[in-house]
Amino acid sequence: MSRPGLFSRCAPWLFAVTAVSPELLAAQRATVGPLLPARAATRIALPEVLAVSADSQYTLLLPALYEPRALYRTVAGEWTIAEPVFRRDSLRAARSVVGKAVGLYIDGVAVGTGRVRQVQAGLCDEPPAWCPTRATVEVVGGLTSSTPPIVAVSPPPTHSAETVEPTDDEVGAASRALLAVFRMAAGPRQPIREEQMSTPVVFAINDVDNARRVLVAGGSYDLGRAGALSGVVVGIAADTLLRAATGRARRLAPGISEELRSVSAFDLNGDGRDEVLCGWVSGGEWQFEILSPDRLGRFSQQWRGPDRSPPPARPRR
Repeated sequence: MSRPGLFSRCAPWLFAVTAVSPELLAAQRATVGPLLPARAATRIALPEVLAVSADSQYTLLLPALYEPRALYRTVAGEWTIAEPVFRRDSLRAARSVVGKAVGLYIDGVAVGTGRVRQVQAGLCDEPPAWCPTRATVEVVGGLTSSTPPIVAVSPPPTHSAETVEPTDDEVGAASRALLAVFRMAAGPRQPIREEQMSTPVVFAINDVDNARRVLVAGGSYDLGRAGALSGVVVGIAADTLLRAATGRARRLAPGISEELRSVSAFDLNGDGRDEVLCGWVSGGEWQFEILSPDRLGRFSQQWRGPDRSPPPARPRR
């Protein structure tokens, strides 16, 4: 299976941004809404198991397993925490994951099936901190392709859509929308120049069954000594524009980079609309988020992880 080439996805944006009229850019900017965390009333039911193999191992994203533990000692008649030891994985919860059947996908295309055989603790670093929980997935039979990232989902979704190479018009539309997101984030007092925006990475999701193509674009904007803005925009391709587009930008400290590396689409909750799983590399670590559309096609953030913050220590006794 051929994967979208980085150059072919990104190169046309330079011409597309500079060639667009000011009126068209203003119209695009007005249609990009904020990409926000989903409200409690609109949160979807997430799958029982979600794991991603971006290298040689699977990172277990769902469920998030926690079990804080601490060692205590008595000093002058008072109990104090001597050596906090946190264990990320509850043994009972881990046992509920082991044995689950999973569907395996690459770029939204089913490549085989597997079964979770083991969950490995995520304790690491000094002082103790959380590292991503690892899962061992045993392939049942063989895979039609094995190029990472591979996404394991249980129960296997009833529908998925393939991530394909975008057209030149789609790259231009996503790039203009991303530039508009940076303009909104910077505010009216800070001029935004196109040449300070990095070459965006654009992914196209070809949802044949629903007769639409979803575009996801990520990029950064150089703020000089102040660092950079990292942005993402997602919407439905409509010729040279992005319909129902939502986006966000967040500030990065100087020397920090963030890159969108993978995009896959699955109907994770069986409502007939595909959720989008985005994989980012930030500071050398993988981070993932799940974006879900509403009935109008506007996306919101349903989940982000894995969470590396440890559970709070037990209070002193």
